[in-house]
Amino acid sequence: MADQITNYKCPACTGPLHFVGASGKLECDYCGSSYSVEEIEAIVRGETELDAALSARITAIQKEKAALDRAGEIAGRLRQAHAQFRTLDARPYLDEMQTERVLERDTLPKEHFPWQRFFARLLDGQIYRTLWMLLLPALGFNMLKNSRGGMLFLELLTLGTMFLLEPLLLSRFGTTPGKWLFGLRVTSPDGRKLTYAEGRERTAYLFWYGIRLNLPVFRLYRLYVSYTDEQQGKALPWEDGSEQTIRDHAGWRFAAAAVLAALLIAGGVLRVLLPVGPVYRGELTVAQFAENYNTILRQFGDYDVELDENGRWKEESSFQSNGGTTTVMFNDRLPQLEYQTENGVLTGIVYHAAGGEEDGWISVPSGDVMQYALFAFAGAEKGHILLDKPLQTAASELCDSVFSEYHTVVDGVAVDYTYTDTITDSVRTQYSYTLTLRRVQG
Repeated sequence: MADQITNYKCPACTGPLHFVGASGKLECDYCGSSYSVEEIEAIVRGETELDAALSARITAIQKEKAALDRAGEIAGRLRQAHAQFRTLDARPYLDEMQTERVLERDTLPKEHFPWQRFFARLLDGQIYRTLWMLLLPALGFNMLKNSRGGMLFLELLTLGTMFLLEPLLLSRFGTTPGKWLFGLRVTSPDGRKLTYAEGRERTAYLFWYGIRLNLPVFRLYRLYVSYTDEQQGKALPWEDGSEQTIRDHAGWRFAAAAVLAALLIAGGVLRVLLPVGPVYRGELTVAQFAENYNTILRQFGDYDVELDENGRWKEESSFQSNGGTTTVMFNDRLPQLEYQTENGVLTGIVYHAAGGEEDGWISVPSGDVMQYALFAFAGAEKGHILLDKPLQTAASELCDSVFSEYHTVVDGVAVDYTYTDTITDSVRTQYSYTLTLRRVQG
């Protein structure tokens, strides 16, 4: 399209403007300024003040002049270097121009987004933590058996994974899953992605100066110090050589992160709790009940006597521990369980003992044996026990009632327990207790 003379005048010098078809802009014949048609029409209609339009134009001219001056300087250096087109290596000059653009961007006020950064790191940590909660049971690690030490071990694995994986993610993608969800990106000051070594150094500094290796109390103190320093515009130790930017402050990002965190926590907890329970479900044989009992015993880390395939207490049992295999002798410490079957199917269990002062020993009711027997028998109904609240309640109440009586029905099993004794001169001279577990219909 050919250039056309218009009736508009230049806001800067009042010279005539003509339309340039190649650029789609209006250019002044006198001062050379250019404007979009929309800008001129907005000024004519009074929607844009002339002073504001001139200020914006002056800023644009200054940027254009600086760019032209810089281009002229680089062209002069190329000429002095007697550069040839075929052998020209333009990368140093392009990198220099990129650095200048970044320095220009750095003159803008720094944006603060501490909460996005905080929750992004929490989300990253939860992702790594859940990953190990899913893997550890498959590797044979019992989180319940090693409750306190297990949580410490899990935290060390989480930190180790973050230390190894975060630098890799930053060097490849410039972000991590948590940062990505919150619209955050980490780059070097010149706008490029960090190298793996730079990312590793950044993560190491953050571990010490940002979260203090997640040590209780120290972590909270360092988070507070980091927050106040960031709000005051101070440089954070781990951001020497890197900078973090944010795409937007959309509220949906917080909602999405909360949903994801809840799913991760629920998935990890279910992975730990669901496998705890009987091996065999439904109708049981005596041998299957015995295997259920022994399995639950090991799952809870209770180094006590196990049952053989006939449902009788073993004279000795072997247990795995950190130092290897330990064998424990039990002899006749516990009353034998009695079994009721129908066509080979276990229908009831009786645990009974009685005696008096003439006996060489007095059997103290074992709440643990009763609980494990209930878990192994009634727990076969659902196949898990820790998420079965009625079963957990019944087992706990039974354990608390070993010197009284208790009756309930749970998961298709009637539980009846009675205890009686005779005490003379503060000495228990006669005792009797009986636990009956009986499968019922419905």
